[in-house]
Amino acid sequence: MKGIELLALGLRLVGIYGLLGPVVLSFAFRSPVVLG
Repeated sequence: MKGIELLALGLRLVGIYGLLGPVVLSFAFRSPVVLG
């Protein structure tokens, strides 16, 4: 059951990053502070 939960969480994170990826990258490129 743990594996299924981790898989579902992973897919959810991948979906979120797939949707917000370009936005996050644009913000990161605009502000070097985010990149550290």
